[in-house]
Amino acid sequence: MNQDELKDKKSDRNLSTRKIFVSSQVPPKDLIFYLVVTVIIVATFSWTYFGISAQQDNLVKINNRLISLEENVQSSSDSSEENIETLLADLKIINREIRKLWDLSNKRNKKDISVLSEQNKVISNEIFEIQNNSTSNTQTLENIEESLKGMKKRLAKLSSFELNSSTYSERLAELEEAVQSVDAYRKQTNQSILDIQEELSAKPALIETE
Repeated sequence: MNQDELKDKKSDRNLSTRKIFVSSQVPPKDLIFYLVVTVIIVATFSWTYFGISAQQDNLVKINNRLISLEENVQSSSDSSEENIETLLADLKIINREIRKLWDLSNKRNKKDISVLSEQNKVISNEIFEIQNNSTSNTQTLENIEESLKGMKKRLAKLSSFELNSSTYSERLAELEEAVQSVDAYRKQTNQSILDIQEELSAKPALIETE
């Protein structure tokens, strides 16, 4: 009986040792919890960091596009106004020359006066049309500028998802297309102004030859 008891005790000790050894290989529940929390924190930080970086990149790109559009709008407006002012100044010169001719009463001058008067009417009509179109053109540019200012104000409130949305990209594309259209019309108008200026520049030569 004593030997059997000793064997049983020895067997119990071996079994306990195995249990302790096996249990020591299993991570505690607290350790697993902390690992999960750490992974979540790292993942959240990474997602936030890359999201902010992407948003900042989008803000820079959109801001650059808005600045470029504003520069094009301002350039178109300034150029059109400058050319029209030059054209009006040339027309004033021609009108003064016509008045000088009216002071001369010979037949040849009357003939030249008649030609110049007709040409002056045509040029005046062309200038009037250009001014009307320029007014419409200026209004379009002002509308575009207002849209650009509004978009700039909203940039700070937009999320990365909204900056990448197709609606926002389409709006920018529409503005760019509008600016290009206005710029194309401005070039066409400037060419018309140059043609009229060439006609005006020929008038003093005609007068001098008389």
